Amino acid sequence: MAIDTGNEKTASRIRRKAGTITTVLLLAGVVTAAVVSATPGPRPEVEESERSKAAEHAKGADRDGKPSKADMDARKAAFLDGLDAKVEAGELTRAEADEMIARMRARIAEHAKGADRDGKPSKADMDARKAV
Repeated sequence: MAIDTGNEKTASRIRRKAGTITTVLLLAGVVTAAVVSATPGPRPEVEESERSKAAEHAKGADRDGKPSKADMDARKAAFLDGLDAKVEAGELTRAEADEMIARMRARIAEHAKGADRDGKPSKADMDARKAV
């Protein structure tokens, strides 16, 4: 039987640690490969849907993300047409529709009154809105 010297004991411990580290690294690699293979790839139908939604949204907006004048005019016309259709169908009276139009105009005027040069509401207007 041979007597282990200090160097041989150290070498034996290093080999055991190296084996443990190698095993852990291999297991980590296997788990990573399993996760990567289980992750679904890109779904073209979802990406296309998101692209088309973004393109439609961008059609009605200018560079700042604000609706264009033409888009706002189209929205106004659709609103008025919808009211006319409801009046014709008997869902609303003409007086109720006129009242809704008057309230809408008042809200638009109130919004425009509080706008700064860059189109954002003034600090005073925002404070007044919060108070209400």
